[in-house]
Amino acid sequence: MLTMFLTVLRFLILGILYLFIFKIIIFIFDDLRQSSDVTTNRAEMGQGEVENQAVLVVITSTDNEFLPGTRVYLRNKILLGRSPDSDIKINDKFVSSEHAVISYRNGQYWIEDLNSLNGTYLNGTKLNEPAVLADGDRLRVGGVSFEFVRWAYAVEPDNRNRVGQEG
Repeated sequence: MLTMFLTVLRFLILGILYLFIFKIIIFIFDDLRQSSDVTTNRAEMGQGEVENQAVLVVITSTDNEFLPGTRVYLRNKILLGRSPDSDIKINDKFVSSEHAVISYRNGQYWIEDLNSLNGTYLNGTKLNEPAVLADGDRLRVGGVSFEFVRWAYAVEPDNRNRVGQEG
């Protein structure tokens, strides 16, 4: 009787161990899937839809939530910063609470630094005023670098010089 009880107990413990390992594997896969979707979900909280879809693709990052290749879909207005209220929350000590904003107006996406302490960089140059984003532009906020990808069309080169104007 005792040997049968011990055998059943062994199988029960083995079953619990396998269940525990299975739950850990499921948790890891869910976490990996959610980490690539987390920025998309934050960005989708932006205001309204836009016809000309654009995306920021993470190139390099010091923030574990922004793995290279992660896509952040843009809407009409997206706030980048360290604040929990930011649409794209970047956990980096070099990022201000409200660091920069990307907005869609007059058929173009604009990037504007919000007087952040460490600045926002567009193609390696620190922003001093709002600028139009063109397909392929590189954007750096703190330790996170993005590439701006615009599917519909790129901004004409002469329009990039009209910074801050709203035709």
